[in-house]
Amino acid sequence: MDWMPALEAHGMIYVSPREAGNEAIVFDRRMPLALHAAHGIAARYPVDPERVFVGGFSGGSRTALRVALAYPDVFRGALLNAGSDAIGSTRLTAPPADLMRLFQTTVRLAYVTGAHDLPNRRADAASQRSM
Repeated sequence: MDWMPALEAHGMIYVSPREAGNEAIVFDRRMPLALHAAHGIAARYPVDPERVFVGGFSGGSRTALRVALAYPDVFRGALLNAGSDAIGSTRLTAPPADLMRLFQTTVRLAYVTGAHDLPNRRADAASQRSM
């Protein structure tokens, strides 16, 4: 709820799924819910497709990165709050070359990690280098 004033000030719509925490399977639940949310909001509101972002916190941030990497035609950015992975690591494999090119030319990433969260800051640095 702390994000609501900032989102409203910029005319942004925020969607958050239920029962999609870290215990939920990424490919079976979390990723499909992100796609469903993007499609559902675009069907109800006049959404600029260049301003559709996915985001998350910690494990949700890692999921958001996977979603943005897999669907650069749907999401133009990702807000990665205290969690990211490097492409080529055991956690995140590179997509096919054509998707990777589209991702690199159309998707913006915002890494948001606390100054004292050293493990996630190191992971963010490795992730940024790999992109």
